[in-house]
Amino acid sequence: MGCHSGSETTGESTAQPAAVAVITQPVQQLTQRHTVALSGALEADKTVDVGFQIGGRVSRVEVEEGGRVRQGQVLARLDPGSYRFALDAATATLARAQDEYGRLQLMYDRGSLTPSDLEAARTAVAQARAQQQQASKNVRDGQLRAPISGRLARRGTDPGELVGPGTPLFTIVSDGRIVVRAAVPEAEVGALRPGLAARVAVPALDSTFAGRVEAVGAVADPASRTYAVKITLPNPQGRLRPGMIAEVRLATARPEQVLAVPGEAVVRDADQLTYVFVADAARRQAFRRRVQVGGVAEAGVRIASGLRAGELVVVGGQQRLRDGASITLTPAVR
Repeated sequence: MGCHSGSETTGESTAQPAAVAVITQPVQQLTQRHTVALSGALEADKTVDVGFQIGGRVSRVEVEEGGRVRQGQVLARLDPGSYRFALDAATATLARAQDEYGRLQLMYDRGSLTPSDLEAARTAVAQARAQQQQASKNVRDGQLRAPISGRLARRGTDPGELVGPGTPLFTIVSDGRIVVRAAVPEAEVGALRPGLAARVAVPALDSTFAGRVEAVGAVADPASRTYAVKITLPNPQGRLRPGMIAEVRLATARPEQVLAVPGEAVVRDADQLTYVFVADAARRQAFRRRVQVGGVAEAGVRIASGLRAGELVVVGGQQRLRDGASITLTPAVR
């Protein structure tokens, strides 16, 4: 028989991972003003399309696209040749009609002309004067002037081009105020009113601006069932430009209950999914939980779904955690 000397060890070590020290804070339930979030685009307060009232050949264009223009400034000119000829002819016709009327008036005063003949001469003068005034207006209309001050957003003609009456050739956008137009869902429109303060974020400028609701639509769009809202912004430095995307937040007077956690509690993974670690104080473990973030709250980040009020979330040490990890809890210092 053989004999065994010493002891034989079987199996491997099953040491448990050390508990991770974390800082926790309870999910807060807050009462705050209901916020309506909207998306829209910046527009000029006024946009005017401008064209000649008469047709002709463009002889000069006085402005460049993107430049500033003043009210009354000449934008373009038509070749005045044919219109000046028409004015000269109308002026001559008026002079002849006035001379004829003067001659007939003398005859009428002497009793050698009937009242109807004198009235016909008076009518001829009136018609000639109207034609002369129209010809004079056509000459003036050969200079296209800016109806408002602002920036030239579009130049649609060049010298030598034949243009027709009423064809829009230039677009001018006004300086000063900028407008955001957005669509409000039917369920939210009752909370909005003119004068409501607005915070408008413009990603292109990485800045937020203060605005105010100017008007709320009275009739819903039949297709989308949304109402138009108009928000005005001051633009003293001219940084805001039409066409920029705007994200609007309107804090209404209606109270609502929201859940909030500190911003550092929310983690975003490689798939851009947001989650937090919830601490189970009884089991001394932390569990990963998906959450839906609903914007900014007074106490941090608003949680739209995934948490309940009073649950403990990890606000420090979560970078070393995995789902179900053992933890030691330290309350956050407020």
